[in-house]
Amino acid sequence: MTGLEREIKLEFDDHVSLPDLADVAAVLGDSVSILEERLLDAEYYDTADLRLTRWGASLRYRSDEGWMVKLPEPTGNEDSEVVARTEVRFASDGKSPPAQASALVAPFARGEALRPVARIHTARHPVRIDDPHGRPVAELVEDHVRVELPDQPPWHFRMVEIELAEGRRARDVSPIIDYYQRSGARSVSRSKLARALGTAAEADPDVVIPPVSSSPTAREVIHAAIAGSIQSHLLNLPIARVGEGSEGVHQARVALRRLRSDLRTFGPLLEPTWATELSEEVRWLGGRLGEVRDADVRIMVLNQLVEGEPSIEMEQARALFDELKVQRDVAHANLLEALDSPRCTELFDHLVDAAQDPRTAPQADDPAQENIPALVNCPWRKLRKAVRRIGPEPSYSDFHRIRIKTKRCRYAAEAVEPVMGKPARRLTKAMKRIQNSLGDLNDANVIRAHLTTTAKQHEELGFMAGELSGLLVARAGHCEAEFLNLWKTTKGIELPGEGTG
Repeated sequence: MTGLEREIKLEFDDHVSLPDLADVAAVLGDSVSILEERLLDAEYYDTADLRLTRWGASLRYRSDEGWMVKLPEPTGNEDSEVVARTEVRFASDGKSPPAQASALVAPFARGEALRPVARIHTARHPVRIDDPHGRPVAELVEDHVRVELPDQPPWHFRMVEIELAEGRRARDVSPIIDYYQRSGARSVSRSKLARALGTAAEADPDVVIPPVSSSPTAREVIHAAIAGSIQSHLLNLPIARVGEGSEGVHQARVALRRLRSDLRTFGPLLEPTWATELSEEVRWLGGRLGEVRDADVRIMVLNQLVEGEPSIEMEQARALFDELKVQRDVAHANLLEALDSPRCTELFDHLVDAAQDPRTAPQADDPAQENIPALVNCPWRKLRKAVRRIGPEPSYSDFHRIRIKTKRCRYAAEAVEPVMGKPARRLTKAMKRIQNSLGDLNDANVIRAHLTTTAKQHEELGFMAGELSGLLVARAGHCEAEFLNLWKTTKGIELPGEGTG
């Protein structure tokens, strides 16, 4: 079972007296309910060097909830004061972490043993805040925490947390935040565990995107691009593993595609053998993610078609969707098998090594302005050439080739933005629009082919597959026209050192 935790954390110095909880909650002017005090006993697991905690993840057993993994939000949070984490609960009463929980944090642990690192006892004093209509706003809790670490004397601290209800934002409780800050509180992002473990837990995670200086070398640009792709992949991969929803799979796959594009774009400035071997390993895992993503897209697109076509009732299409979900389950099982393999554990190490120290050629130490612009001019030139070559009646394979080149051009432009600035951002924006259009076209054609295969294997699905195929033909025609119109406004973009061609 999964959920999203969104909370605001406030810390206090030991000498600060905390105001009464009910009085603080009442500053909103809404309904306040004092809840029963809860005593919580939690044991946390991590590697010896605290890899999980440094990533912002945790694995714990708590007296009221059992086993839980908390995962950092990969895309950040629009509310800067809000700490968002995905919670995954596991039904197990065992005294050691369930295998599924350990597997979920494997991209962070990377084969290192998980062991108890802290026991935290919390006396929690909560109040619930509802708006005047009886709808939940937040739960405000005051925690008195006792920390037990191996070979250290116990110690105590206090923390206030404001756990937001679904749909609520920091501004909805801003009077409470202001009240506490006037009382000496500090807004923090670190968890209780991170505070309990001290400075070692607050060190950087294994992958950090390095800053790019105002006059960077090519290596600085390469390092930032590769680290960014790898960080995004490792953060999204646990969400992909959970199997609920499609965004984790999508973003983990996109990150690997972007990484392969980085390796291709910067190829002339990388050690060839290293880049080729890493790209092949990334392609292997990306393929497993791609199978799940393709299944998700089939379900999503066909569901949209059914909902938008009054002549088709969802009940009529039920058998087809049941079969599509079975195919998705098979693809996800194949992904889990890959993620649990020694090959994948080794890949995690290779990815972290690449993010920390990409193997560049000597010329990468030259100023980026001398050799980076040409690396994005090349895919942009190839894309324009490919579009010029298509005839008046382009085939599916023509559009497929253009889509691949568009994607490479977009990722290359994004990677070199620190050097090329506005021209690269303009090209990125244009390529994104075209990639979306050609992606929809590709989805329509691929799904039609898949429906044909499915109908042959399951004759009872043939009629529904045929109806949906007809709708996909119309969608593909719309996407072709959309691409051609977009290209008219895009082809004239000029990059430094390169004409329109």
